[in-house]
Amino acid sequence: MRGITKYAFSELRLQRLEAGCSEPNLASLNTFLKAGYKLEGFKRMHVQSNGERVGCYMLGILANEFFE
Repeated sequence: MRGITKYAFSELRLQRLEAGCSEPNLASLNTFLKAGYKLEGFKRMHVQSNGERVGCYMLGILANEFFE
């Protein structure tokens, strides 16, 4: 995840990246957090997963945060 994030900021010159993952997918949440993304919010009952509505974690990272 850090490699993709670095490419987005270094090569594509993006200033902000956003990500989201469903509530049951804690592995993805932890991957984003480990890569430096900040938890910015939680959308209740936002996506359909296995026949039920579940929440979605919203994450983001800024270029200057990544290169600190």
